[in-house]
Amino acid sequence: METTARIGCQNQAGDVESCLVCVSPGLQGLADLVWSCTFEDVGLTFMAELRAGIEAGDAAALSAVHMAFRPIVEKYLRNGLDVKLDSDQWHVARYAEPTVRGGKKTYAEYMHNDAWYDEDGALAMVNVWFVLNDIPPRNQLVFCACDAADAIPSASAHMLHASIATDEVACEEICWGRFHIFASGQRNTSQRVLLHGAADVPWIDPGEDRRSCELRYTIQTTPERADDAPHVSEEEEDDAGLGGLFDDSESEPSSPGRGEFLIAEVARLTVELDAAQARHAAETAQADAELADLALQIEASQARRAAMNARFVDAAEQIARLSMGDFEAGG
Repeated sequence: METTARIGCQNQAGDVESCLVCVSPGLQGLADLVWSCTFEDVGLTFMAELRAGIEAGDAAALSAVHMAFRPIVEKYLRNGLDVKLDSDQWHVARYAEPTVRGGKKTYAEYMHNDAWYDEDGALAMVNVWFVLNDIPPRNQLVFCACDAADAIPSASAHMLHASIATDEVACEEICWGRFHIFASGQRNTSQRVLLHGAADVPWIDPGEDRRSCELRYTIQTTPERADDAPHVSEEEEDDAGLGGLFDDSESEPSSPGRGEFLIAEVARLTVELDAAQARHAAETAQADAELADLALQIEASQARRAAMNARFVDAAEQIARLSMGDFEAGG
């Protein structure tokens, strides 16, 4: 099985180079920074009902998904992911808007993280990434963890890039029904950092172009906003479009406010109500069909009984006539 692929890395001069690396299947050794799970694992049973809206980039469907994953992110931060928050008082806030992309490149421009915060920034950033394809596309998200000192700061120092010394990345291939949750941004005091990027995985057969959705969240110490609308602060504005390195998709639209959030919640509840009504209609139709079948059976039974009664009456009349004939003959 072929196990090498190309990724984009950066040299000390700031130039991006194409590097050949080994791709390891699975996420061994990265469990403190990235997890792969199914929607069912975390109770998101309604994802199939939102799938068409996600594929179409529908703002209401995407906002509903963005909101639904927020407690999942909090759960994994408390029970799995270890991003050294250095605070007991924190909350998860949605960041920017979800993005739906199609992967056409063989690899991202470079392996990177989405944020490298100083003490005035957020505590961390966590991304959720899932694929909309029914079977695993060749283009997948790959990860590598390295010492912060071995990564290359971007020109703005707001993010890190993989260096050309990178020789191995890890990948757990996914398709619809699974998602990655991972540390996409950390404090610049972190010793170990996680970098990510998209690349063609050699052991997956070519097929459809990747279609994926990315959700981002920041971990904040500031008081939680009442509406928790996705937002981009002035300090984080430079990082808002970093996920666009996956391909040539357009920049993200502006963040929704309270009104759109309420619309998204109504949309989510509407989807659930429509599904419940569809199930009720199906159950009603099945019950009606069963009643109609039972009515036909009763009607057929009544017809058979009427026919039997008619034959009984006819037989009785014949017996009466025969008896009368015998009586007359004997008289």
